[in-house]
Amino acid sequence: MEGACNNRIINIIEKFAKKYYFNKLIKGLFWFILFAVILLIALASIENILWLKSTPRLILLIILITSLTIFFVHYVGIPLMRYFGLFRDKTYKDFALLLGYYSDNDDKILTAVELFELNKKDDNELLINELQRRSNELSKINIKNFFKINEYYKWIISNLGVVIVFIALSFTFPNQFIKPLVRITNYTKQFPKDYGFEINILNKDFLVESGKSFVLCFEIEGEKIPKNIFIETLGNRYIPIKTPNNKYEYIFENLTENTNFKIIAEDWILDEIEIKVYNRPSVYKLIANLYYPQYTNLKNEQLVNIFSINVPRGTKINFSIFIKDADSLTIINKSIKNTYPIKSKFDYSIQILEDKNLKLLSKSIRSPIADTTNIYIAALPDAYPQIMVQVLKDTFSIMHYYVQGSISDDYGFTKMLAIYRLQRNDSTIKGKIPIGISKNDLIQNFNFDIDFSFLDLKPSDIVYFYLEVYDNDAISGPKATKSREFEVKIPTKEELQIEQSKQIQVANTKFAEMQKKLNNIRNELQQLENQWKLDRKFNYEQKQKWENLIKQQNEIIDELRNLEQNFQFPSYYNENLEIYEKIKQIDELIKSINLDELNEYLKELEKLMQKNELKSEDIEEFKLKNEELNKMLDRQIELLKRLDIEKNLRETFDELREFSKKFDELAKKIDPDEIKQQEELKKELEKQFKKYDSILYENEKLNEPFKLDDIDIEKNNIYNEIQQADDNLKRNNDKKANENQKNTSKQLNDLAEKLENNLNQQLQEEYVEDAIILRQLLKNVLIASFEQENLIKNIFKQNPRLSNYQNYVRKQYELQEVMKRTKDSLYMLGKRQPLVSNFIFDEINKIEKESKKAINNLNNWILGQAAINQQNLMTSLNNLALFLADVLQQLDEQNSMSQMNSDGTMKCSSPKSTGNSTNTKPSMKTLRQLQQDLNKQMESLQKEMQNGKRQGKELSEALAKMAAQQEAIRRAMQELKEQMTKEGNLKNSAFIQQMIEDMEKTEKELYNKNLTYETIKRQKQIEVRMLESEKAEQQQEIDDIRKSETAKNDYKSNLIKNFQYNVIKNNNIESMNRGNLNFNFYYRKKIQEYFNNISYENN
Repeated sequence: MEGACNNRIINIIEKFAKKYYFNKLIKGLFWFILFAVILLIALASIENILWLKSTPRLILLIILITSLTIFFVHYVGIPLMRYFGLFRDKTYKDFALLLGYYSDNDDKILTAVELFELNKKDDNELLINELQRRSNELSKINIKNFFKINEYYKWIISNLGVVIVFIALSFTFPNQFIKPLVRITNYTKQFPKDYGFEINILNKDFLVESGKSFVLCFEIEGEKIPKNIFIETLGNRYIPIKTPNNKYEYIFENLTENTNFKIIAEDWILDEIEIKVYNRPSVYKLIANLYYPQYTNLKNEQLVNIFSINVPRGTKINFSIFIKDADSLTIINKSIKNTYPIKSKFDYSIQILEDKNLKLLSKSIRSPIADTTNIYIAALPDAYPQIMVQVLKDTFSIMHYYVQGSISDDYGFTKMLAIYRLQRNDSTIKGKIPIGISKNDLIQNFNFDIDFSFLDLKPSDIVYFYLEVYDNDAISGPKATKSREFEVKIPTKEELQIEQSKQIQVANTKFAEMQKKLNNIRNELQQLENQWKLDRKFNYEQKQKWENLIKQQNEIIDELRNLEQNFQFPSYYNENLEIYEKIKQIDELIKSINLDELNEYLKELEKLMQKNELKSEDIEEFKLKNEELNKMLDRQIELLKRLDIEKNLRETFDELREFSKKFDELAKKIDPDEIKQQEELKKELEKQFKKYDSILYENEKLNEPFKLDDIDIEKNNIYNEIQQADDNLKRNNDKKANENQKNTSKQLNDLAEKLENNLNQQLQEEYVEDAIILRQLLKNVLIASFEQENLIKNIFKQNPRLSNYQNYVRKQYELQEVMKRTKDSLYMLGKRQPLVSNFIFDEINKIEKESKKAINNLNNWILGQAAINQQNLMTSLNNLALFLADVLQQLDEQNSMSQMNSDGTMKCSSPKSTGNSTNTKPSMKTLRQLQQDLNKQMESLQKEMQNGKRQGKELSEALAKMAAQQEAIRRAMQELKEQMTKEGNLKNSAFIQQMIEDMEKTEKELYNKNLTYETIKRQKQIEVRMLESEKAEQQQEIDDIRKSETAKNDYKSNLIKNFQYNVIKNNNIESMNRGNLNFNFYYRKKIQEYFNNISYENN
């Protein structure tokens, strides 16, 4: 109870104290506002009247702030703190006296406070009771009645009145109250007096980039516009440029540092303003180090200040970014934004897998503008490789194709494959063949051949193949490009036979048409020549005819060239070797006609005709060329006809053997449809016999037909056996029918063998006869060459006026006649022997041409030119001798090959004797080729044995066959050795004996199934020795001709009768001795020309 009494007395006094200080606060606020308004008016009046400078204005500002602060603290701050009980200046007794002053209980309140203080010191029951009573009396006092609300309204209204008066004065007289106060607060600025105008600066900021100009813009408003306005900077004054509407401009040019300026208008001066100059951040150098992917083989490089870059995909780029006046660098790569602090250089790396657009933002806290640099990087994808392919079919093999073309890529290749797909009935076989290419050559040509025989193709098989090339892209992986797909369709044997005959017929038809045109040209040419001989010039109409003849001749050349390019003679399975070789030889003959030279000659002839410079020799030469081309075509026709007949004959032989097999198979089985099958065979056989009859008919059209037998008797016997078999089958006598069928089979096989042996015997006889003729012609050409040399040496020692000189001229005539007969003989020989090439006839034509010129010059005593003609003639004679020697050697080899079976054994044919038995011996070159083929078979077999592909019976059969082939070659070598011994060539005979002994060792090892590395090594040594022996044989044959002291003259000419050879002193024959170096025709010819020139210079 005691505490409650005390609290009640304290609360009453506290309420009174707050009321008291609140009243003080209201009154102090009024006095503060009143004082502030009076002070502001006073200071504004002073500034308005005096227009003080900066320092006095600063003093006034200090007075203003100090005075207001003091008044605010005294009249507002202290009452406010005391209201909240802080820093009070009165005690509870003082407030009790004041409370008693404002009420009628002054003594009671004071007494209560005193009792309260006594009670704190001494706790007394009586004091407590008295305090209780007093507090009850005091609680009835109402504090609100002491300070009336009306008094507050009076003070608040007074404050509002003072404020309103000040605001009204400020808005009414702003120049006297507001602007002076503004000048006082902005004491640092210079405020000119009001001269009736005002200058407003229009620039928003005063920033400019270093090195650029700053344009100051301002305007003047007011009643009075000043006349003299200046811009003062760096102690100098400049007049600004006036623009419409009282606006002015002044340009501060090429600022590089901060610049201060003032605007002066008469006595009015604007406070100094600073133009701040900043350096704009920038990328002043960009170095890009390019590291290309290794597979591109590109050399790494460095680019400087290149902001658009094209690089291969996968390239790594290291950027060195040089920046000035920047604090940071922000690199934006798509949506990725990275900021880096930077001073002067920053390194940045990136790998380019796609197109990039990098944005570089360089910033500085000193510059309001950021520099932006864009770098565009194009990622060049690795392009797909390109391929172009052309496939050419081999003229002589349906399995063989030549592939050529080109590939290209931007950086290189990995591989190239030939991918094939064999379609056989309903089955498919796929495979790949790697093709060798250069991986680093970006553009390259390729050519290779594909032999599909390894697929064991059958008729009606189809092979699809294409090429696929891969590049070397190491980023995305190698990319492939395919060529178009090619188709190889394997025709049947019958289809190929028909195609072959068709090709021959087409070629012959075209050759015949060309011959007809050439004959027409020859007839017209003869008429023109006769006219030219009379007038020695051509009129307009004759010129037109002459041009027409040249045009016709050019058309024939174009047709012949087209035939050369398109003539293809397909071969079929198991093609006869002799037919195959003849096809190749004829094809080479067709393609060896020198059409370009003939074409150039016609152009020159046309030029001569246009210039009226034609001579009789030109017309004569045109006739000769026309005639020579006609003979070539005639020869091609005859050769193709002979080839077609021989080919059809061999096809007939094969068909007869095939019928023999079918009748033999029919005899071994009993079939209800046997009668029907036999009837079908009979019909097919009748067609074959009709084909043979047609061959007989075509054969008779040849200039030298084959001697073919009439087979009517054999044909009737075969038909009788077939009829008897048919009758027995109808009687169900199968046993006798089978006997008849076996007899039919045997008769058909015997007929085929008989006809084939007859054909082979005739061909063998032709080979031997042709070899004899060629050998004799070669001797005659050599004799003519030696005689021509004597003519060159002796004729220039004679006096042309003496009769002895004419004897030498006559000998030149005789030599010309000899070569004409030689040409006729070779032409007749060439009609059945394709080995006689067109080069031979070219040389003979040169001989005729030079011989005519030499005779003409000798008759006219033009000895110098005659010597040149004779030297050229002699060169052509020597070239002709070389060509004939080579043809003779090829003919001997072909003859030897024709006597060999496929297993290396000799055929048992017996050709008629032709008077030269030495031609039937096999040549060393032929034996070497057989040995070389055998060695390849042995090497292949050894690899298969190592891989386990050949075992058991199959291996034994292969070894036995190889042993038989080696034995056949050894026996042929033994015959060759015996022949050399008879001829007295003991040195080569002993050399061959060593090879024979090594061959015997190989045979024993093969029979014992012992095929080792030593065996293969020995076979290689045998091959090398055979090559050496072959060269020695070639040299010996030429030496035999050269060492002959006399030669038989088949033409019975006095010119070459009893001609003596003197080969040791002759330089031209010495050049022939260098033929043992095994050069081809071209280089042998060049060597011959070289020695001929030396011989002419010596003479």
